[in-house]
Amino acid sequence: MSEPEAKAPLLVLRDLRVWFKVGDGLFRRKRDLRAVDGVDLELGIGEALGIVGESGCGKSTLARAILRLLPATSGKVVWLGRAIEAESVAAMRPLRRDMQIIFQDPLASLDPRLTVGEIVAEPLRVHAPQMSRTQRRDEVTQMLQRVGLPADVVNRYPHEFSGGQCQRIGIARAMVLRPKLLVCDEPVSALDVRDETQVIAAVNTAVKYFGGLDIIINNAGVGYLMEPIVEMPIDRWQTVLSVNLTGAFLCSKHGARQMITQGRGGRIINVASVAAKSGSLHLAAYAASKHGLVGLTRSAAIELGAHGITVNAVCPNHVTTQLGSVQNAYRAKQRGQSVDEYLAEMRGRIPLGRVGLTEDTAKACAFLCSDEASYITGEAMNVSGGQEVH
Repeated sequence: MSEPEAKAPLLVLRDLRVWFKVGDGLFRRKRDLRAVDGVDLELGIGEALGIVGESGCGKSTLARAILRLLPATSGKVVWLGRAIEAESVAAMRPLRRDMQIIFQDPLASLDPRLTVGEIVAEPLRVHAPQMSRTQRRDEVTQMLQRVGLPADVVNRYPHEFSGGQCQRIGIARAMVLRPKLLVCDEPVSALDVRDETQVIAAVNTAVKYFGGLDIIINNAGVGYLMEPIVEMPIDRWQTVLSVNLTGAFLCSKHGARQMITQGRGGRIINVASVAAKSGSLHLAAYAASKHGLVGLTRSAAIELGAHGITVNAVCPNHVTTQLGSVQNAYRAKQRGQSVDEYLAEMRGRIPLGRVGLTEDTAKACAFLCSDEASYITGEAMNVSGGQEVH
């Protein structure tokens, strides 16, 4: 780092504004939506700065404007003493080695056509062309292991992973260049939890900041590719059970311990699946883990009921999510079907005759957290046409 750079703040914003033109109709006058309006901040080298605000207040827009991923309406963005708010794409390119972002939506930020190894190696290929292929591979392997992913994921594609695993891939990609500035847009909101020390730390954090822990909702849905049982590698079977079932067990275990200490009861809700009863073609590990989750629910309900803790499962049908849409396209292609044909087949297996919505599952969880549901425990509830598990 040069002497002027060493003395200058890493980042300075002055009266930064990002406005969008919006309108309610073809003949109505456009108005300004002030997503970011007059932000000032200064960040020194080696410092960390947290930006707090409610959903929709402009945090993500601010993050993108800092990195010139969105144009600023007005104001200054100064990087190591250099104003960059009006720099061209070409001028920004060499600067991007030192400024990276972890996006909030893990799946949308990953190119579905690239393998995990190619995704994490791409920043090195662009910004460190002097590295050999072997050096890039070694660097990618080390970074994946640092974020908790095994080296053998390099040849797999994003749609094979859960949202939490995709987030780890995004973190590895952002960190592989060791940037001077790392912008984190809710970087751990989607992470899967499989490590017991992570769970203990999360429980302790909840108690510290919120004064206790009263509700736990466990949900994970990694299924990997559709694979016949006779072709499924043991490591994929173990990964699916680890994410979907072991994570729920650990969260239930340490959450229940805290609830018992508090002495005021609590609620534990496990999001299972229609596959827990009916199975799912070529998704044996997924179905087994979800069935196991219902068994865990009922055993825990018997054990924890004396402490005033209710434990229930919700079993939705095939739920439409962004990750699900990618998986639907892949599975339809495997079967030689269009996506519509595949979804029609799925709907034919569901009593309600339609795919589910995330809102359906959320409403069921909210009900189980309410006073009206305080007498319900050990149940596996039918959600949006899913099948009850008896």
